[in-house]
Amino acid sequence: MRNAWRTCAVCLYALLIGACSSVSLKQVDHFGTSALKFSEASQKAFALYEDASVQYKLDYMATTPRTEADLRIFEGFISYSPQATNAIGVRLKRLELIEAYAVTLKTLATTDPKESIDKSSTKLNSSLTTISKNSGNSDPEVQKQIGLVSTAVRTSYTEFAAHKRRQAIKDLVIAMHPSVIAACQDMVQRFSVPLTGPSPSIPAFVSAQLDLRQQYLLQEYNRVRELPTTTFERRRALLSNLNAVYLARVAAPQFFMSLREVAEKAESAQLALRSAVLKDEFSTSELVENLIQLQDKLDDAEKFYHSLVPASGG
Repeated sequence: MRNAWRTCAVCLYALLIGACSSVSLKQVDHFGTSALKFSEASQKAFALYEDASVQYKLDYMATTPRTEADLRIFEGFISYSPQATNAIGVRLKRLELIEAYAVTLKTLATTDPKESIDKSSTKLNSSLTTISKNSGNSDPEVQKQIGLVSTAVRTSYTEFAAHKRRQAIKDLVIAMHPSVIAACQDMVQRFSVPLTGPSPSIPAFVSAQLDLRQQYLLQEYNRVRELPTTTFERRRALLSNLNAVYLARVAAPQFFMSLREVAEKAESAQLALRSAVLKDEFSTSELVENLIQLQDKLDDAEKFYHSLVPASGG
C-alpha cells in the first residue's frame, strides 16, 4: 500500500510541476521540515544514550542496598566521561547545524520578512562556526562556506524579490552541501552496529544497558515475590517495569536501524536538492521521491521511539 501511494504521489507531483508556470518552493519547504525532524530524532537518540546509563545505575543501586550511593549515579555517560562529552558534543553540534540549515531553508521558502531571514541565518552562521571550532577543522573550505552563507542569506536580500529568494536558496544549498553530507554520513556511522573506532557504539551501548536493567529487575522481582510483606501492587509494579524494559530492548535495535536509514535518506534528499538547484529547478520528481521515502523512515523511527520511552525512568 505504501509503495502504491508513493508511486501515485510522485506522478501527481510530476504533473503539478509540469503544469505550474511559476517556480514552486514547496519541496524546499518540505525538505526543510524533514531535515528538521531528522535532527530532532537523532538528538532523541543521543538523549536515550545518556539516559540508558543513568537508569542502569539507578536499577543497580536499588537492587544492591549495601552499595553506598553518591551523586554521580545521576550523571549520564556523556556527562561523566570527558572523552564522550567531546565526541558526542561534536555530533550534537552537527545536528544543530542540520537544524539551523533546515530552519533557514524553510524561512527562505515560505516567508518574506527580513527579520526572520536574519534570525535564521544568524543561527546557521553560529552553528557553522561552532562545528568548525569543535571539530578542530581549520579547512579553508569550511570557512568559505561560513562566509558564503552569511553573504548570500543575510546581506544581499533587503529587496526580497522572488528570483533573489531562489538565488538565496541555491547559494545556501550549494554552500552547505559538504557539511550536510558529512553530518548525514556521520549519523549513519553513529547509528550502525557494530561500530569500530574510538567513539562508543551508541546502539550497542543502549542495548547492553537495557540487558543489565532486565537482569537487575528480574533479580529484584525474584527476591521479593514470596516475601510476606510483598503486596500484589508491588509485584505488579516490578513486572510492569520489567515489561517496559523488555519492550525497549526489543525496540532499541529497530529504532537505531531506522535512524540509520533516515540519515541515508536525508543524504539522498540533500543530493537530489543540490542537483535540482544547480539546474535552477526547485521541485523535481527525484526530490519528491526522496522526500517521500525520508518521511516513511521518519515515521518508522518515531514508532520505535515510542516503544523505548516507557522504559525511561521505569
